[in-house]
Amino acid sequence: AIPATVDIEPDTLNLDSKGNPVKAFIQMTERDVNDIVPSTVKLCLPTNECLDAISGSVEDDTFKADFDRAAVIALLDGQTGPVTFTVTGIVAGRTFEGTDTERIIDPPPLAPALGGGSEEEPNASGQ
Repeated sequence: AIPATVDIEPDTLNLDSKGNPVKAFIQMTERDVNDIVPSTVKLCLPTNECLDAISGSVEDDTFKADFDRAAVIALLDGQTGPVTFTVTGIVAGRTFEGTDTERIIDPPPLAPALGGGSEEEPNASGQ
């Protein structure tokens, strides 16, 4: 495979997050990123489970691929910690590949405030 430099954002993905797509920024020295076939770009886990990009575009010397955030989170299936993703696709008739490691977090739900949300003050006499 042709080597590619890949930067996936966000660098930390919260399993509870919603909204903006996960983005992969792809650069390569051996081929022109304008020759990447957008429909072939995939984001893969180490288990070789992959997702297709939902869109792709070129800006300057970088190909930007967007992946559906909810689909990426579903693919992770609750996995947390460092995860190395592989981004692959076809450029000028050849396969390219690059990796980036992201931090996957699943924060605990916020605990409800105790005692109506106010903290108990020690009594004024110190007892």
